[in-house]
Amino acid sequence: MMRQTDEKPKTVLVIEDDADLNTVICDALQDAGYFPLPAYTGQEALDHHEAYAPEAVLLDLMLPDMDGAEICRAFNKTLPRSLVIVVSARTDTTSKLTSFLSGARRFVTKPFEVENLVETLDLELRQREYTSLQHRDETA
Repeated sequence: MMRQTDEKPKTVLVIEDDADLNTVICDALQDAGYFPLPAYTGQEALDHHEAYAPEAVLLDLMLPDMDGAEICRAFNKTLPRSLVIVVSARTDTTSKLTSFLSGARRFVTKPFEVENLVETLDLELRQREYTSLQHRDETA
């Protein structure tokens, strides 16, 4: 079910240490017309983020080598235009607040429906594009 209409697919960095879940998410993104880029550790995520400059990031908070909030802060320093959506089993208010203060735009709690995650990504990217166009029109 191809949704994206741009000629060049948007790159989405998928940071999830569970290989099976990472594959499911990447497959759903590819079906929706995105170019998914899997990462399984924080260091791999930082390397991919710098090398590929993704339009969006799906970020698990609990990685084997790094805390997700730390990764989110690093992304905001190096490439603040990346849209970050946290996908985590953590449900406590502190984790959510820390994620938002670190630069995350949305927080999706596991377990989740993959289709809903893709729809959330679609919505956030469209909103970002609309806001950018609106700002461009106001300054022209």
